[in-house]
Amino acid sequence: MQIKQKKVFEKPAGGVYLGTIVDVVDFPNHQSTYKGQVRFLDKVLVKWVLSHMNGQPYLDKEGFPFYVAGFYTASMGDNANLPKVIASIIQAPCPIIQDTKDIEALILGRSSQLFVTSEPDQANPGEMFVKVAGITPLGPGMVPPRAPQGFVRQKDKPKQQAGPQGTPVNTYATREAAQAAAPNSTPAPAPISFGRPGQNPSGAPAPEAF
Repeated sequence: MQIKQKKVFEKPAGGVYLGTIVDVVDFPNHQSTYKGQVRFLDKVLVKWVLSHMNGQPYLDKEGFPFYVAGFYTASMGDNANLPKVIASIIQAPCPIIQDTKDIEALILGRSSQLFVTSEPDQANPGEMFVKVAGITPLGPGMVPPRAPQGFVRQKDKPKQQAGPQGTPVNTYATREAAQAAAPNSTPAPAPISFGRPGQNPSGAPAPEAF
């Protein structure tokens, strides 16, 4: 009998692509380890779907679109990366942001040229760490990708609750989400408020994906 192995997901190669933001996801009090110290920080994930520079879809070996994400500390401080990323996306100074709903309204659906890097992942030997290293506006005539048909945002994916006799059942935020969402997904947390300080036992700066 063969033992099922962990699936290794294919990742995009380093290069320049067109990307469209298809999701913004909250990770409140996200636990991470930095230089041996465990700390908790509010994080925001920005997710792009990719295409080639000529507008052709960029697909993996199974025919699914490639995505790339940036994982940023939920801070609008002078040295924070998140406001720099937002400014690059909208090509304007970052406005006042109160919570992640403001970020969604500002950047969701926006398209840019993305400079993507790929290098060995120090935390996971044998895997590659892919990040967005730069964001620039689209050039004339560039046709960016759209969210794939059936794509479901993290917040619209099914949430599990106890059904009859304690059996878990999925519930959905909308009818459209129920029709399109894949099963066995995890719910998204409530929006992060930028007025609430996060827990940071170490006080050390976090490595960012930008």
